[in-house]
Amino acid sequence: MEAQVETPKAKMSAKRDVGLDVARGLLMAYVVIVIHGSFWLGLIPAPANSILLFEMPLIFIVSGAAFAHAPQPKTLRDYGFYLLSRGIRIMAPYWAYTLVCAIIVIYARQLPVGETLLAWLDPFRRAIGHAYMMLSWHLWFVTPFLVVTALMPLLARWPVWRMAPLWVWAASGALIVLAVDTYWTRATELDRESVSYMLWALFGFGLGASAARFATRDYGIVLVAALAAMAAALTLYPTHTTAVMQANKFPPNAMFFLFSCAWVAVWLIAARLIDAKWIEGLAQATWLKPFIKSGYSIYLWQGLGYTIASLVGQPNHWNVFVIWIVAIALTVALGMIASPLERLRLRAKPRAA
Repeated sequence: MEAQVETPKAKMSAKRDVGLDVARGLLMAYVVIVIHGSFWLGLIPAPANSILLFEMPLIFIVSGAAFAHAPQPKTLRDYGFYLLSRGIRIMAPYWAYTLVCAIIVIYARQLPVGETLLAWLDPFRRAIGHAYMMLSWHLWFVTPFLVVTALMPLLARWPVWRMAPLWVWAASGALIVLAVDTYWTRATELDRESVSYMLWALFGFGLGASAARFATRDYGIVLVAALAAMAAALTLYPTHTTAVMQANKFPPNAMFFLFSCAWVAVWLIAARLIDAKWIEGLAQATWLKPFIKSGYSIYLWQGLGYTIASLVGQPNHWNVFVIWIVAIALTVALGMIASPLERLRLRAKPRAA
């Protein structure tokens, strides 16, 4: 066997992978610690906390960029294996979490066993009618993530994602989401989430395939244009628009897309200023490693972590920051215990010669 020589291109790919791991870990930590600490426990009062809601577009951008670095399904057999392997990695941790939640809800609310299990284990039902405290508040994310994951290999084949100028991305995306808001009157919340976050995942794919094609000036133009469009919408249509992004996020509308464009531009400009050594150092940081290695599991189990901390802390009049710290500690511990499920891998059998 010939020895493989590590080329400069291979080294750059490895660094980009580390960067994606760090970005994914930071985003999971941000959601669990900051976003849900703020919105679930009220650490930052509404509507001021709405300014923090930039995480979901970035999560899908990272997912799309990671897909660009992975082997692409080329045949129907490859696509079927991709769906099966990705489905297991998403649904096995989900079912483990929701099964535990269903058992808790059956006991706490004295609900019928069969109906409760079905409501919790079906990701499209999101435990509606069988919820309890914060156990299911975050599970909405799983369904659009499943849809985007399934469609990525099909839509990523279009060459436009590697070619379109940045301003075309932003303007086209805003118009598409606006058209869905205006004309797709029968669109469900899942439909709207899937369209919006699919756009961000495909942008991430294009960015991962050719990260250097956009300049800082391009991001600056999008930032200014997005802010100007938001200001114009709020001024011209004050009764139909709001600056409260929590109201715009569920489901994501055109205003939320513009808001996301502004934040994404800010973060992509900031990313150009970050030293690669600092990123490599973050990858080894003790506090971030759990979120890098077990981020999806930690995300799922935060519902139980926050619920337990609130059930114990509130009757005992704990300070809200103490409840927050206990919730984070429980979430990380539970997520790490459950994390082997998210690392399940299927290996494709080699084709016969």
